[in-house]
Amino acid sequence: MVDYVEALKRPFSDLTKLLVYIVVSIIPIVSFIGGGYLLDVAETAMKKQKKLPEFKDILRLFVEGIKSFVISLIYMIPVIVVALIAVMISGIAFTTLDFFSLAAISGWLVLIAILAVIIGYFATGAILRYADTRRFNEAFNFRAISKTIFNTEYFMGWLIGFVITVGLVFVIGLIPYIGSLIGAAVGGIFYMSVLGKVYRSA
Repeated sequence: MVDYVEALKRPFSDLTKLLVYIVVSIIPIVSFIGGGYLLDVAETAMKKQKKLPEFKDILRLFVEGIKSFVISLIYMIPVIVVALIAVMISGIAFTTLDFFSLAAISGWLVLIAILAVIIGYFATGAILRYADTRRFNEAFNFRAISKTIFNTEYFMGWLIGFVITVGLVFVIGLIPYIGSLIGAAVGGIFYMSVLGKVYRSA
């Protein structure tokens, strides 16, 4: 079972590292370092480590962040393609603005949303697979990934973790000026910690 309370405490176990993560995450391009760091967060969670990983070898974190982004982008290609088709069709539909055209547009939006959730779920498993193996091709080992994500314990961890993360981001985001930045950072570390734990136990 995932200890969600422990995962909630993890972002605050080292405020210096949390602050560094917040800073690198909000700077364009440099934010890839934050992406690489989240892979380390997940990997150390898989190893049942409670402390946050070190910010060491910045270049490695930067490269790992790029790899994580590329993996996500490749998985989202079907969503992007469908969205582009929807945009082209919607452009034609908006010239008529009748009931059936608007219904078609709504249908496309629903389809895109469903597709994004399904592929996003699989892509998350792929990111975790990569964090575990550190081999790029393993992020596309569909058989191994499917074995992990099509598991009740993993799904519940993913779902509960997601709901709590949204709540964290919303509540912390109420803090004036910097709330959204802190909320996104805390939520990201918490979520990857949960996913790392559930990945290993699935």
